[in-house]
Amino acid sequence: MLTKRSDGSTDVEFRLTAFEETLGWSLSFGLHAEILDPPFLRGESAEFLRGTLNDYEQSRSPRFFGRSGDPAQSRRSTK
Repeated sequence: MLTKRSDGSTDVEFRLTAFEETLGWSLSFGLHAEILDPPFLRGESAEFLRGTLNDYEQSRSPRFFGRSGDPAQSRRSTK
C-alpha cells in the first residue's frame, strides 16, 4: 500500500518473507528511504550503517581495490 504524506514523501507498506533481501533493497535507496517497521529490521539496518560508518572513520583500506588499498593503483596498467 502507498500512502502519500503532506511533506511530499511516501510510505510504502507490504508483507515480507525475505528480510535479508529487503534490507539490501531498502539500503540501495540510501538517504531516500527509512525502515520504520518491523523494529528488528530497522535495528539491523542501523547496525549495518553504523558498521559502514565505523569503517570510514577508522580509515580502513577500501575492500574492493588492489592489495595496497590504493584505488589509483588498481586502475594502473601492469605492462
